[in-house]
Amino acid sequence: KAVEEKVKRIQAEVEAQIAAEEETKIKAATKMAERLKVEKETRIKATAEVVKAKTIAEEENKIRAATKMAERIKVEEDSRIKAAATEVSQRLISDRKARDRAKIIAAEEAKIKAAAGMAERTKVEKESRIKAAAEVSKRLKSDKKARDRAALE
Repeated sequence: KAVEEKVKRIQAEVEAQIAAEEETKIKAATKMAERLKVEKETRIKATAEVVKAKTIAEEENKIRAATKMAERIKVEEDSRIKAAATEVSQRLISDRKARDRAKIIAAEEAKIKAAAGMAERTKVEKESRIKAAAEVSKRLKSDKKARDRAALE
């Protein structure tokens, strides 16, 4: 019986030692699994941060490019507006100059017509004086002839 008890005790110690070793292995495996899980989560977080940073950088680049394009379009529009304004201004100046020239030409033509009218009146007056003088001369000749005839008679 003592041997049996001793065998049982040894068997129990061996079983306890095996159980302790198994428990230690289980604890070590659990710790390793926990460490792997943490590492995996860390890698996932790091990857997510990298992807997030890349996405943010890409979005910022797109925003910068859109801003530059908008600025370029604004500059082009401003340039077109200035060119159109300059063209309209030049046209208005040109139209004003043409109107001024037309007024000057009309004034010159009016002066020429007035001078021609004055010359015509002067001509008519001169012809009228010449006719009057001729009439006076005729009358004087006629009167002289009449006096001469009367003196002869």
